Amino acid sequence: MKKLKKLKAVKNLCMALLCMVGLQAGEPMAETIFSENFNDFSVHFIVLETPKMSVDIALPTNKEQEELIKQIYPDGNAQNYHIIALVQADGINALVDTGYKETFFRLENALQNFNLTPKDITHIILTHGHKDHIGGLLDSQNKPNFPNATLLLDNLEYEYWANAPTKKTIKAINAYEKREFFNSKHIPIKNLSALRNVPAYGHTPGHNMILFQKGEQKILFIADLVHLFELQRLEPGISVSYDIDKLQAAQTRRDMLELYKDTRLIGAHFPFPAPLDLNNLKILEVIRNK
Repeated sequence: MKKLKKLKAVKNLCMALLCMVGLQAGEPMAETIFSENFNDFSVHFIVLETPKMSVDIALPTNKEQEELIKQIYPDGNAQNYHIIALVQADGINALVDTGYKETFFRLENALQNFNLTPKDITHIILTHGHKDHIGGLLDSQNKPNFPNATLLLDNLEYEYWANAPTKKTIKAINAYEKREFFNSKHIPIKNLSALRNVPAYGHTPGHNMILFQKGEQKILFIADLVHLFELQRLEPGISVSYDIDKLQAAQTRRDMLELYKDTRLIGAHFPFPAPLDLNNLKILEVIRNK
């Protein structure tokens, strides 16, 4: 019963947040942007598409979890906002992930809102190497879409894809001559120390979340820590078929959702397009009263 009450609260909150930003669930996507200023830098969350996500990717381990999935997603699909980020500071235009190859044109259009072109991107921070995150790296001729960018990723992620049977991912990464690696909660971008990586291994061997913080103001981009938010918030032990190390991914999810329970979160596959602290009931009441 307690889980169902939490589920109802999450669903109400998701729908309220969609209304606040002027969207309806399942609405066709152009480029919706949520922005926040952190004084000496700003972050913009860009929604590239809103495809439905089949809940068949969930891997329940018992009947109770199977029933919970049916209750949350009666039609077998989850709302999915495919989100990346743009970070701007003095002389810096950094992307966090690039989306699919097929959605690059939407990213390019979104950049125009900031009077930017792909040539203006100085850095690309990769949370991990799956195709919906690195697909925008290369054009149809396998040339870099962002010719002036330095690529940054976890060294464990690079090593994994360098030794993977398929070479498509590592070829896309190696197409960028300027590459740097992070492995100790520090992203090596000069004059942007307020941006740091948070290792969240399991989904892939070098999967990272990205923390934007200035004093008490902070937002955590959790990337692919969760795919089915309403479900995995209640049952973080449920992994999905995309998780490479499913046991590690489940434990990481438990740990991170607890550690950052009071932090505003946004993911690459969230059911809403803006960051929010779902544990703050005061925020929930404010939204309900709008």
